[in-house]
Amino acid sequence: MELTRHCDLCEHKKSDFKLGLVCSLTSRKPAFNKTCSKILLRDNFEEKLKQINLEYDQLNRKRLLTYSYTVGYILIGFIIIATGYLIAYHINDVANKTSVRFYTYPLTFIAISFAPMGMAISTLINYLQHIKVAKSKKEDLDSVLELYNIKYAIDIDYQTEFHGTQEVYIDLKVQGVR
Repeated sequence: MELTRHCDLCEHKKSDFKLGLVCSLTSRKPAFNKTCSKILLRDNFEEKLKQINLEYDQLNRKRLLTYSYTVGYILIGFIIIATGYLIAYHINDVANKTSVRFYTYPLTFIAISFAPMGMAISTLINYLQHIKVAKSKKEDLDSVLELYNIKYAIDIDYQTEFHGTQEVYIDLKVQGVR
């Protein structure tokens, strides 16, 4: 486990341009076995705990919307392709099979269908990347807290959204902090 994960939560952390994250007590990089005996978890720790859990919760709340968006836009893409096929089928019945229009319409509709399908897939990939990072941060935080036998309960309450701004109340209860 990377030792700076511990320091990132501690009030004693200090940034040094040459060394990176160091302990303000020793002015050196962290050098302990499993846990730091001088770790001080207060405001920085609580803010980090709230921030990571809020980010993870917000992404989990967007899961259904993201999957619905992806499926919907892929369906729109297939509907566009099917429409192109039906037009080509109709042209095939009416016109000569060697007509240029016979090949142009379905290809145009297939090209147009790439726009909604591309938007859907890029949105899904973006969501999956963000949820992976948020989950990794949460798991890292939880693994560090487990080493110190710290337990927490967090309640995130979302208020009504006004003009694109939503208030969020976070109730954090922590047990086992030194």
